[in-house]
Amino acid sequence: MVINSSSDAQVHWYGPEGAPLAVVLHDFMGRLPWTDAVARRLVEAGHRVAVPDFYSGRTTTDVTDARTLMRERLDTLPDAMRVLQEIVGEARAFGSPAVALIGYSMGVKLALAYAAEHPGVDAVAAVYGTPIDPQRHVRVPVLFQLAGDDVDEAGSSAAHELQQTMAAEGFDGIEIEMIPDARHGFANEQRDDVYDRDASEQALARAIEYLSEQLPSA
Repeated sequence: MVINSSSDAQVHWYGPEGAPLAVVLHDFMGRLPWTDAVARRLVEAGHRVAVPDFYSGRTTTDVTDARTLMRERLDTLPDAMRVLQEIVGEARAFGSPAVALIGYSMGVKLALAYAAEHPGVDAVAAVYGTPIDPQRHVRVPVLFQLAGDDVDEAGSSAAHELQQTMAAEGFDGIEIEMIPDARHGFANEQRDDVYDRDASEQALARAIEYLSEQLPSA
């Protein structure tokens, strides 16, 4: 096992209280340093930012161990939902007028699960991730940015299935964009095997633009 542990705070907060909230949800390797770099960019764009740790201080860059950590987290999904509910509640109490969730890989699953069950989420930016259940209704604007290997040979994915599910219900707020030359995990700077600086910058810039469209006060 190559899982590292720390006693760091469960949530890192950035930016001014009362600004629109953006919650950055980490991928299956845990809250590694690159997520805090994303947070700082969001602060520059005018957000109050929270970066929760869904692994209680554990991180890894080993794919096998990361899958183990993710299974543990998804098996205790209500605990993750409570963390997000507390973050949103605290930000709202201090004046944040809007709430966005920005998920990466596993973080997309958590973000969409939360948005499906809890009112008050205004938008989700989903980077190389898909829903746990594409049949679970998400009536919140969502922008998926998928890597080339996030789709099957027919160019489809669970994101497309969710889009079709919601379109059949009359909701057209699910958007899908592709970054075809990038691989799943491309924003994780601690992953030498898939990290792509250009794709990472493109995805973050587009996510910030999307939030500015969905949250006019950001």
